[in-house]
Amino acid sequence: MVDQVGSISNKVIDYKDLKVWQKAIEVVCDITKLVNLLPSCPASEIIGKQMLGSSTSVCANIAEGQSSGTSREYNRILRIAYREAKETDNWLQVIMRIRQFSEPAIVALAKEIEVKNIEVVKMLSGLRRTIEGYMHIRDEELP
Repeated sequence: MVDQVGSISNKVIDYKDLKVWQKAIEVVCDITKLVNLLPSCPASEIIGKQMLGSSTSVCANIAEGQSSGTSREYNRILRIAYREAKETDNWLQVIMRIRQFSEPAIVALAKEIEVKNIEVVKMLSGLRRTIEGYMHIRDEELP
């Protein structure tokens, strides 16, 4: 199995032990706070739903991938999580650029989330590289 820092070990761990999942769940909690700060309007509702959807998908895909059983399937699911994290970043960029959302508390929290989300993207990228390396050694089952 891949441990929480991305190296291969024989120790089976729960997805909640993965540092990338822990950071991703922080992003979800922070996005929930951010969505609640947005002014009540149609744009806030749409953007909020999109951000919550993409960020929660990151966590769900990490959890699903960790229990997939094969390195190829794990890597495929991590690619999905990576794309969802990039989508989350897109929505954060939208929020930081829309004048209607320029309240200092909103912008500050969005920037804080952006930093955490970039960490998630980097961690997912590293984990995927580790899994891809493992796929070349042994193509199917993870230990």
